[in-house]
Amino acid sequence: MPTFIRVQASLRLDGITVQDVMGSNSSFVFATVVEDAIFTVSGKNSPTVTNVVATAAGSGRRQLLQAGSVDVAFDLDAPAPVGQERAVFDDLVNQLTTAAAGGGAFESSLPGFDGTSFA
Repeated sequence: MPTFIRVQASLRLDGITVQDVMGSNSSFVFATVVEDAIFTVSGKNSPTVTNVVATAAGSGRRQLLQAGSVDVAFDLDAPAPVGQERAVFDDLVNQLTTAAAGGGAFESSLPGFDGTSFA
């Protein structure tokens, strides 16, 4: 029986609001876009995106300079065969990084994502 691993990730989207990400059906759409982008770069079954949380970026003066930016945190959950947990974790991190680097598969799918604010 496989175990499950979790990769915690976050990214910044510009030119959108928290409501754009967390609205009625938007967090599901965000999760689907991330899952599809990872599948696009890996050709493998994508992990499940869970625990999507969006917050307005910055605070105080910094927030004024970055109005319209949203930080989105989320988890990637995937099964891993016993003994392969680290390899699956590393593979997921690589897939997510590839999807996000320079815009990657995210750029055309996530409004406001420019590939420069992935963590």
